[in-house]
Amino acid sequence: MRQRAHRRGRRRGVPAGRGARRERRRSGVTGRLSRLLGLGLRAGRVVVGVTGVRAGLQRGAVRCVVLAADASMRTRDKVERLARARGVPVVRGPVADELGAGLGRPAVQAVGVADGALARGVVSIGGPE
Repeated sequence: MRQRAHRRGRRRGVPAGRGARRERRRSGVTGRLSRLLGLGLRAGRVVVGVTGVRAGLQRGAVRCVVLAADASMRTRDKVERLARARGVPVVRGPVADELGAGLGRPAVQAVGVADGALARGVVSIGGPE
């Protein structure tokens, strides 16, 4: 039985071996985070882009920030400092290409969540930094 399941997973392209469980878990988190952010975007409760996120933080409209894993130091510094000053949690998300693809956009460095319930869901999935 176990051998058949392994073969089936190999046919589907599921990674096997050392670190595979961690990789599947990481891709699952990325997928859940992307779906949740996509839902918020369709509802109009998500701000996309560094400029929009910073403006939302200054207005006090953003409840949570998702930063791309490969965001530049300057972007990270600007957004994290402002979020920390406002008491807003910052979540490390997937790389910018994956974050943008999940939202149907080109590469995105930062995403701000304006809805409180949606922000709690994002923080519970991604965990604050």
